[in-house]
Amino acid sequence: MLRTAKRAVLGAFRSAGYDVVKRGTVAVAEPTSAAPTIPAPPIAAASEAPPVHHSLGAVKSSPTEFHEAMARYESSSPIQDDGDPIVQALARDGLCIVPDFLPPDLVSQVHDQALPVAKRFRSREQTGPNRHRIFDECGFLRINSPENLAPLTARFFDHPRIHNVARSYLSGNGRRIERYLDYKHSNRIDTNVHPHFDNIYRMLKVFFYLNDIPDTHAPFTVWKRSHLKRPWRELPDYLYFADHPYGWGVVPLSITATFGKGEYGDIERVECTARAGTAIFCDVSAVHSASLLRDGYRLMLVDNWMMQANGKWLNPYHANATPPEGLV
Repeated sequence: MLRTAKRAVLGAFRSAGYDVVKRGTVAVAEPTSAAPTIPAPPIAAASEAPPVHHSLGAVKSSPTEFHEAMARYESSSPIQDDGDPIVQALARDGLCIVPDFLPPDLVSQVHDQALPVAKRFRSREQTGPNRHRIFDECGFLRINSPENLAPLTARFFDHPRIHNVARSYLSGNGRRIERYLDYKHSNRIDTNVHPHFDNIYRMLKVFFYLNDIPDTHAPFTVWKRSHLKRPWRELPDYLYFADHPYGWGVVPLSITATFGKGEYGDIERVECTARAGTAIFCDVSAVHSASLLRDGYRLMLVDNWMMQANGKWLNPYHANATPPEGLV
């Protein structure tokens, strides 16, 4: 049965114009010299339910279109290295951890303003006016644009260092897509614990811890240097670009098990444990994940920046799903 399933998967990739070859311990898909254009799925009649596709016939773009788009991006969107060590660390590692990003007394004040707001939303005592998402089954919630409820949070979101890094790292085309207060309050597993990436293009998130985060408090986790374009990314990036049903950025164990070994020996898993007041600058095109909350709670601010091109977000999903002004 496993051999039959393997043949079916390999056949699907080859029909999309890829040859699957072994690179060390990893199977890597490489485009053939004449990758065919994948036909669009048939359009159902008005009286019919639309077909459900779970093969590469569902992709919206060919491998050729994918490689052309990536080449255009690489040539038109260079990092503007102005000597900032945060920008340089992001380019090299996809990660830069900055302790004491704000003064400790200010961090304590921001925490004391923000935590009651988060608790009111969790209990439904407060339900607006802010856009918010409550994931009870996953044990966390997010409140967008929290500065109107906890004004001191603006001291983080308005910090000029963040704006300067975003401008340089995102080629002068970076825009804030959202900012939010994140409150992890219960030990429940959510899909974010699976290693995944948020984009195939550079994308900046800055996580700011408002309380101390040891390993028991669900620290953010990232694989350093996994943002670099290397052979293992070919299939996941292509499926994401093509908006395939399986292309939502999750990286399987068969790939992450190779990190830290052989040709990928420099890809390092970092559990970002840190004190309150630490800012974590991360290119979330790198593989990253949440972790389990085994004690206490995690309260943090998140500033999310993405590139735009022609008035649309440079992200296969957000390009049409999110308005140009972002999520407020």
